[in-house]
Amino acid sequence: MTGVIPALVMSTLAGLSTSIGGLIAVFARRTGTRMLSFALGLSAGVMVTVSFVELLPEARHSLSGALGASAGGAAAAASLLGGFAVAMLIDRLIPDPSGAHGPSDASPRTQGQSLARMGLVTALAMTLHNFPEGIATFMAGYSNFRLGLPVTISISLHNIPEGIAVSMPIFYGTGSRKRALGISTLSGLSEPLGALLAFLILAPFLSSALLGVIFGAVAGIMIYLSFQELIPASEGYGHLELALLGIAGGSAVMLAAIKLF
Repeated sequence: MTGVIPALVMSTLAGLSTSIGGLIAVFARRTGTRMLSFALGLSAGVMVTVSFVELLPEARHSLSGALGASAGGAAAAASLLGGFAVAMLIDRLIPDPSGAHGPSDASPRTQGQSLARMGLVTALAMTLHNFPEGIATFMAGYSNFRLGLPVTISISLHNIPEGIAVSMPIFYGTGSRKRALGISTLSGLSEPLGALLAFLILAPFLSSALLGVIFGAVAGIMIYLSFQELIPASEGYGHLELALLGIAGGSAVMLAAIKLF
């Protein structure tokens, strides 16, 4: 076990990375779809790689130790499918955040209101998405620093374009940098809140089997979000080469981080 404080710090840093995306959006007046396309592809590459290379093997290892090799492998697969199902349910119940990335065809008079509303809806969706990510980051960091660090990097990297997705429409809709940055930061703070919930409620019940189920489910959520939201959004701007470069770059960064740490 790594410890409570490092695990909470990891989750907080991952959540606050939305502020980086917010800063990019509000201080670069023309953020541009080329950069956003690359950033979303980068996030997808990171998430898919950490899921297949770290989380799923760790889930199978933890569950096999608790249940035996055969049952552990089946439980890991079931956890992955469970994460997929949870992500699909969230996707149906919450407005798709990637919808905030598209250009608006509204008239100049109504475009500002439309963009501001879009940013607020995106912020709500990101807050609800980030809450379980905080639990995942805490659990990974609490159990093993080597596992927690790449999960933190992964979530931090994909939180940066999330911060852009929240801040950009609010900034262009209201003209207020302070409001745009503040809302993007608040949406990310749901991650340490999720981590605190994990510490207060779940920490006493931690076991190899529970951790394995959580890692498998988180991998399923990450894989679903990558292929359902991030990759289509990154390609949707017409910059296919940049999207593919981002995916490859994210995968390379994550493989290097896993090897390094």
